[in-house]
Amino acid sequence: LAIGLTLALSAPAFGQKAGKDEARRFFNAGQKAFQAGRYLEAAKAFEEAFRLKPHPFALINAGDAWEKSGDTALAARTYQRALKLEQSGEQDRADATERLAKLTPKLGIIELQGDQSQRARVDQDEFQGGDRVYVTPGEHAVTLVDVDGAKERKVDIAAGASRTVDLSTLKPSSEKEHD
Repeated sequence: LAIGLTLALSAPAFGQKAGKDEARRFFNAGQKAFQAGRYLEAAKAFEEAFRLKPHPFALINAGDAWEKSGDTALAARTYQRALKLEQSGEQDRADATERLAKLTPKLGIIELQGDQSQRARVDQDEFQGGDRVYVTPGEHAVTLVDVDGAKERKVDIAAGASRTVDLSTLKPSSEKEHD
């Protein structure tokens, strides 16, 4: 019984250590890929390290890799996640803010006006009401997620511009009348 209890009590700690070790493995792989100029591979490795053990440094590194891979909108969204992250310290937020400021003039912002419980898709990525979504200049499709008959709104946005989409206007007509 004592051996079983000891094993049961140590299992969560072991799982946490295994997750931390796995996160470190992905982070190291991301650093190697980044140094070799394989930025897409690096970004995915840093994102996986973050998924396993949330830490702002993994997000900031992922943002750098997304930017170097040419996906400036995803880089900006990643820096934005670092800003919102509870574990981010003052220096982490300063780094993310500085990097985001450099990208913002190259991108557009779609403001999703609505309740946080409302989920919306901008192109293929999912967000929620209240989010500011960094996008590349051009046309983007905005629609509600999991709402039958939801309307789609096309938003054409220029670099440095911001557009607001009221998510309630995307609801089907019969659903809007019942709100």
